[in-house]
Amino acid sequence: MQATTFCHDTRPEGGKFQVMGVRYTPNKPRNEGVTLVLAHGNAMHKEIWSTLLEYLFDFTELQHEGVAIREAWCIECPNHGESAVLNEADIAKHFPEGNWSAWEYPNAMLSFLRSRPGNTNFYEQNIMAVGHSNGGSAILVLESLDPRLFTAHFLLDPAVSRPQDAPVRAVMERMITPFTWLRQDTWVDRKAARKALQAQEGTRYWHPRVLDAYVGKALRTHPAAKFPDPYTFNGVTLACTKAYESASLFIAIRPQIVVLTPLFDIMHELFRSDDKQVHLILSTLDKFGVSSIADACRLPEPVSGRTGNSYQTIAKGGHMH
Repeated sequence: MQATTFCHDTRPEGGKFQVMGVRYTPNKPRNEGVTLVLAHGNAMHKEIWSTLLEYLFDFTELQHEGVAIREAWCIECPNHGESAVLNEADIAKHFPEGNWSAWEYPNAMLSFLRSRPGNTNFYEQNIMAVGHSNGGSAILVLESLDPRLFTAHFLLDPAVSRPQDAPVRAVMERMITPFTWLRQDTWVDRKAARKALQAQEGTRYWHPRVLDAYVGKALRTHPAAKFPDPYTFNGVTLACTKAYESASLFIAIRPQIVVLTPLFDIMHELFRSDDKQVHLILSTLDKFGVSSIADACRLPEPVSGRTGNSYQTIAKGGHMH
């Protein structure tokens, strides 16, 4: 599998940030097949998909029938991964109070796709969107911004819920908040970080290559490395800071606050569509007591009675593993 990183600067066109994305192609180039556009979850990074994509490329290469994948584009939220370091000054400029907007990730993806990275015209391709958690909600917002882009949507534990699910969300928020703020976020080096993450709740069950990608791309040199001696610290810390993560989590769980059309309504509109597909992949381990929110995604859309095109569950799978 080949990987090429692109960066599009949206600031000259009135945007706030620089947007990074990685293009993955199989070792044997394909002129036909679908193009995947993938959006990561909260506190993750664009390379988090690389292990899965390599498996999919190898798997589809062996199949004589079915869908072939031409290429895949993983676009990063501007305050996550390498992008968080690149945009550090602009994030502080536009969000001085440490908040965030649900529009930033989908707007960043749309600007990136329209910039034709690598001379790619996405409007001439069959594009399928893949989004996990907060990335799933970003994909739905992007669908509302430009319905021409995607023919199918694969939503993995998407961060979508109904207004009546507010009490369930509140319980989940109270559980996630202390985990976010209390977990370790600074290490002496990447080797020490990897060892600690292997034992940490939420990352201990990750595939070794997924963990390697996280250590390589989701961590950054600690800002204190720039301090003068004797205050220098040359360790590593999270690229997506706890403050960034908390702000992004808040809008992911409560998207109706900042999105004009509630995400559940966008998903139901896709259910009603004759030419768009929705496939939901849901975890089965429910550590936060939110199974009712996931179950609601299975319910028929009330006007047409239609549901998603398919539902799958991951046996012994949790939201982050």
